[in-house]
Amino acid sequence: MPPTDFVIKNKPITKKIIEIEKIAKSGLIPVTFGDALWYGGKKSYILSGDRIMTILATILKPRLSVFVLNIDGLYSDLKTKKLIHELKGEKPLIKKSSNDVTGGMRRKVIEATKISKNGLKVFFVNGNKPQRILDAVKGKKFQGTLFRR
Repeated sequence: MPPTDFVIKNKPITKKIIEIEKIAKSGLIPVTFGDALWYGGKKSYILSGDRIMTILATILKPRLSVFVLNIDGLYSDLKTKKLIHELKGEKPLIKKSSNDVTGGMRRKVIEATKISKNGLKVFFVNGNKPQRILDAVKGKKFQGTLFRR
């Protein structure tokens, strides 16, 4: 679903977001994505998939939220790939990425922290290893990063 279906001028259309939930409950898997959107006049903005996660979580209040990445989670050290297994109410300092207009890992952490402040568990897991997603969702020990309040 394009974000223009449920966001206008950077504000969510609650009625349309509730339709996304209905689609999911029908057995289909709604898929959305970030995009460049028109704000009005000559203004536009980037709505990232990470920001969409916060919008959906705030309105739909799911049991948990999963960010599927191409890495194992959030690292405390990129060189050694030392994984941060859990963040409880903390927001680590991450450099701003000039290469990624959607905000990169920094944006993901900001949005995950916002979502977790609402009482949801938020997981960062490697989507190239599907069992890790299943383990996180089922509450089992998993390889990745957990954000919680």
